[in-house]
This record gives sequence, structure tokens and C-alpha cells, in this order.
Amino acid sequence: MKPPAIRIAFHGDTARVGRCALPRTEGLLRAMPAARVPQAVRRLHGICAQAQGLASMLAIAAATDEVVGREDLARQAIAVEAEAMRETGLRLCLDWPALVGEAPQAEAARALMVLTQAEVPDVAAMSAWIAGIAASGLPARLVAQAPAHLAPVFEARIAGMGEAPLRIAGILSGAPLPRGETPAAGIGVAAVTCARGRLVHRVRVEQGLVIDYIIDAPTARRFAADGDAPGLLARCRGRDEVIWAMHAIDPCVAWGLDEMGEVA
Repeated sequence: MKPPAIRIAFHGDTARVGRCALPRTEGLLRAMPAARVPQAVRRLHGICAQAQGLASMLAIAAATDEVVGREDLARQAIAVEAEAMRETGLRLCLDWPALVGEAPQAEAARALMVLTQAEVPDVAAMSAWIAGIAASGLPARLVAQAPAHLAPVFEARIAGMGEAPLRIAGILSGAPLPRGETPAAGIGVAAVTCARGRLVHRVRVEQGLVIDYIIDAPTARRFAADGDAPGLLARCRGRDEVIWAMHAIDPCVAWGLDEMGEVA
């Protein structure tokens, strides 16, 4: 079994990032025909695959002067919004209730899976799901019981989930869609908002082949030396607060807690 990509060292009342070895997939993309890269990116990423694929497609299109049709782009942008809603909603229904001593809301999670994986989005049903989970009081209880410095993190994540149906409705109504940029010939850059934040892909293409590829992902930024994760962890007091912090950050990779030299 592979060890967790992120290890949090917790001793006494102090927590810090002890190890952060996030998997990098960019090396697998170099020398690959540019046209094949977006699909490869989707297959390489088990979490936020739609967001990764869209960012890749937009970056490749910008680097190769390819025009992506409105219909195809809208379909993929909607899939990204639904994916983001699902990612946060599943954490809210299945993982976060334990933080406040409650059982998972399995039925709500199953309903969310059906709604967000539908081929044709039902915006009204998505909005009703958001209203229902809010009416259950779980989001409010979670924010109320969170450590003070972590409550805004949970609030922002829940608020973003709640806005997903509105953003999907906007796409269906003709709102502007994300596009890549071409800062120089053969270079494409694209940014997409996923469940955990802003995802950026940058690619350089020469003669139809990928020469260089960089993925700037939210988890990597947050756990960098200048990211917010070290600061949030440093403010934790006690093991429970450390666990709250890691759920608030919600890295897209496995994590473990090293407490007094023992792996918890």
C-alpha cells in the first residue's frame, strides 16, 4: 500500500506539514501528440477529471490555434460545474457530518450522484437539492461548530457548491465560457475553477507534440511553503482541530496524521 501523499506531523499542540509528495503527471504528457493530451489527462486524474480535461483542452486549443465550438465547450463546462458540486456535496454528506458527531446523509449523497451525473442537467432539481441540504441544518451546524479560523473555509466551499446550479443555468442561457490564452506562439494557458479552487494548465507545443506541460493545482498551491495550509495547521490546538483543518482544506490526495511519532 502506498503511503499517504501528505503527512501531518502533530506533536503536543503543534501541527505542521511533515511530508508533501504530491503525484506529478506532467512528465507522462511530454512528447505526446497534442490532440491526445486532454483525454490522457482525464484518465490520469481520478479526482476532478472533468476540470482537468477541460483545462487541458483549452490550453491545447490555445497553443495550436484550434477553435472549440460553443456547444462542445458548454457541455464540458457544465460537466465541470456538476463535478465541483458533487465533490463538495459528497464531502458535506459523507465525511463532514462526523466532525459534528452526526451520521452520514447517505440518501442525500445518492440523490446528488444521480443529479450531477445526468447527461442533461436538471437545474431545478439541483437547486432543490441545495435547498434541501440547507434545510437539514447540516451546513449551518458544521460552520457553527468549526474552529473559528476554519469556519470561513467551510463557508466558502459550501457557498461555491450552492452557486453551481446558477452557473449551469447561466451557461445554458449563453453566458461567456472559459477560454485559453496564447501568451506566445505555441504556448497555451487555461484556467478552470474546480471544487477546490483555481486549476491552471500551461502547455508548449511544437510540430504537434507537447514539449512542456505544467499543471498548477489547488492542493499543490495550498501545501506549498507560501500556501495557506501550513498557516491553518499552525493555528490548530489539539488533535481534533488538526482533523478539522484537513477536512476544511480537503486535499485531493490521501493524507495521514503522525502523532507523537505514531501514525494515527
